[in-house]
This record gives sequence, structure tokens and C-alpha cells, in this order.
Amino acid sequence: TQYRLKEEIAERARKRRELAEEDDNPVRVKVTIEAQAVEKAGVEKALAEMEAALRKEPGMTVYECVLEKLIKSGEHYSSFLEVNISVKNFRALMKLLFFYGPSSLEVLKPDKWSISLDDLQDGLVDAANMVYGYNDYIVKQMTKKELMEFSRKLKGQFR
Repeated sequence: TQYRLKEEIAERARKRRELAEEDDNPVRVKVTIEAQAVEKAGVEKALAEMEAALRKEPGMTVYECVLEKLIKSGEHYSSFLEVNISVKNFRALMKLLFFYGPSSLEVLKPDKWSISLDDLQDGLVDAANMVYGYNDYIVKQMTKKELMEFSRKLKGQFR
């Protein structure tokens, strides 16, 4: 068993090295993307669709995507993907954050990063539009009292 585990690890490292040789994307991150549902199949389907979508995303290269063991807690099932991925620019990084909603992110490379003003502008405009869209949806779903409480809690997180 130990020998097989080492062989699997070596193979994964080899594949990552091969990808890195052809990958021009300047930023590489490791993200955790979680899913939770009341049905086991719902979690499995959501994470499988998430992985497939990430692999097709232009401007992103998936080095490794590991589906962790599904667990049941009370009435819910949950699991997560650990994804090692590179992005071509700031805009693609913003897309990764807003469309895939990772619960954690670790920057693997580079130590320093210079981006153009256009890339910064495009990424920030995309982020602002997404925040506006989320806000618009939330406002339409909540009562005034719920909205005030939510706003108070949200502001407290950034103090």
C-alpha cells in the first residue's frame, strides 16, 4: 500500500510538472470549493459540474482537482474540491473568486505580480458588477428588518 501511494503521488507530481512547462499563466493558487445539500447526489453532482466547468474555463489551467470524501452531518451532506489552478490575469482571478466562490485561497506563485491598468480596471469592474448583482438579488429577497440585520453583521466583519 505504501509503495502504491508513493507511485500515485509521483504520477500527480509528474503531471503537474508537465502542465507547468506549457502554462504561461502568471498566477497559481490553491482553492477549496465547498458544497452542501440535503441529498448526497446533490453534492456529488454540484462538485462534478464545478470541476468540469473549471477545466473548460478560458484563461485557467487546472493542475489538480481532488474531490474529498463526502460526509453527513445531521440532515446535510457535504464535501469539497481542493483545486490547484493557474489564471492568466487579474480578471480571470476575479472570475474564479466570484463564480466559483472558494471558501479558502492560497497563492502559490508568484512572490510579486505586476498587472496592467487595463487588467486591473477590467477585473475590478467585473467584481463591482457581480457585487451589485448579488446585492440586487439579496435586497429583493429580504424584508427591511432582515436587510438591516444582514447589513449590520456584514459591516461588523470588516472592522
